Amino acid sequence: LFDKAIALNQAYAEAHNNRGNAQQDLRQHVAAIGSYDRAIALRPAYARAFYNRGTAHQHLQQYRTAVDNYDQATILEPDMAFLAGTRLHARMFICDWDGIDEQVADIDEKVRQGKRDTQPFPFLGLTGSPALQHKAAETWIAAKFPSHSQRQALAAYPGHERIRIGYYSCDFHDHPIAHLIAELMELHDSARFELVAFSSGPDQNDDVRQRISAAFDKFVDVRDKSDGDV
Repeated sequence: LFDKAIALNQAYAEAHNNRGNAQQDLRQHVAAIGSYDRAIALRPAYARAFYNRGTAHQHLQQYRTAVDNYDQATILEPDMAFLAGTRLHARMFICDWDGIDEQVADIDEKVRQGKRDTQPFPFLGLTGSPALQHKAAETWIAAKFPSHSQRQALAAYPGHERIRIGYYSCDFHDHPIAHLIAELMELHDSARFELVAFSSGPDQNDDVRQRISAAFDKFVDVRDKSDGDV
């Protein structure tokens, strides 16, 4: 649909930017950067496109370029929601510590006030305060995932002979988390518990993935499913 919008109006900067967002959701980060490039060429002061392009570069582990894009977005729109924490987190990847203590303190204070200054995950690397981490998560959820009263209630769940436990993670592969939890999965009493994995991470068929998946009764790949389907 964005392609169709662009075909109708090649100068439609928002359509190029939004196509980039859709490409990122499809993990097509290089293609997304091309879409953001076009959006910025059409609108050089498009702060959101710079932010989104920075995110795409960060996914590709091109952290210096990501920071450059976040810097430009900050110049154009200093108060953009959730930009400050994302930018500071990316700077940590390139060991850019200039003024970091003051900037962390500023983000801490804005989180305390309930302002939209950082996403929860980058904030884990910026503060050791569980209370502030919790506040940042609440602010993010309220902004990005408001409750939907029209969503139907889940049906009553029937009992089962074994207690069912679902583990949801994007790290069921050769990842530090997987190395730490593999034995935990294997130590469940299979006579009492039925284990189900819901994997939202990459489909990497490495040794760790094989070991972990063998510990589950059911392994479900939910990467490409909608929230409702999950």
